[in-house]
Amino acid sequence: MNVFVAGAGYVGLELCRQLAQAGHRAWAARRHPPALPEGVTPWPCDLTDPELVVPEGVTHLAFTASPDSSDPASYERTYVTALERTLAAFDRASAKGGTTLERVLLVSSTSVFASPPPTPTSASPVSPSDDDVITVDETSPVRTDGTAAHIVAGESRVLSRGGVVLRLAGIYGPTRTRMIRMVKDGTARISPDRPIGNRIHRDDCAGAIAHLLAHPSPEPIYVGVDHAPVELAEVYRFLAEALGLPPPATSDEPDARARDAAIRGGTARKRCVHTKLLASGYTFRFPTYREGYAPLLRSPE
Repeated sequence: MNVFVAGAGYVGLELCRQLAQAGHRAWAARRHPPALPEGVTPWPCDLTDPELVVPEGVTHLAFTASPDSSDPASYERTYVTALERTLAAFDRASAKGGTTLERVLLVSSTSVFASPPPTPTSASPVSPSDDDVITVDETSPVRTDGTAAHIVAGESRVLSRGGVVLRLAGIYGPTRTRMIRMVKDGTARISPDRPIGNRIHRDDCAGAIAHLLAHPSPEPIYVGVDHAPVELAEVYRFLAEALGLPPPATSDEPDARARDAAIRGGTARKRCVHTKLLASGYTFRFPTYREGYAPLLRSPE
């Protein structure tokens, strides 16, 4: 494969590394590409440039760009403007006799899922229980408000071209160790709303993208999450025990993600499932947070 990685950031650079290691050719597209491994070509550019130029010979496009901030305008720049101009650049190249893309893959987010709260019943307990968990997969409804509206617009653009969408859960990895820091500095708290953390290691994000780029007949949409979407309290306790620290204290304050979900009329007790990704033949490097956090816990500060 000859892969143009549009937005070679945290996930995209690792994707470039894995592609090169597997013998593929990759271009790392970003404003200021860093030092790159052998087999990866830097492609300095602004993906929002209306006159964006792309290299010849590209067969696969992986759009892995991420917003600069959490405001909706930043999401629109990424998932609408930058995506459309990147696709337009390849369309122009194709019209001039360049190689037509064999596959387009968009890295999306599980934040698009609506995940409404469960329907209350007379038997429902007041406090969260296992019965309150919402299971989310590729067929679940999506939100159309805020940042999700722009992500879904980008997904629709790619799907209309016969492309693939990979909705990634929360990404952690070598430089994203916030939960470890919170346990170490004592700011981690066990909240009463029992939010569920859906996560995936950065290396598996890149691995799943490379896998789906090469897949002979992929599904349109996949959920990228590891084998263990569990309550955040379980992860905090695991980290504390591994670090030889007491478990985090309990708190009466709602968890931030639970509060944000409630504002949208939803729930933070959402468990994403990855049945389609597993069925596609992908094998996880870090199946759960236990394997994923282990090397991070051994790393020096």
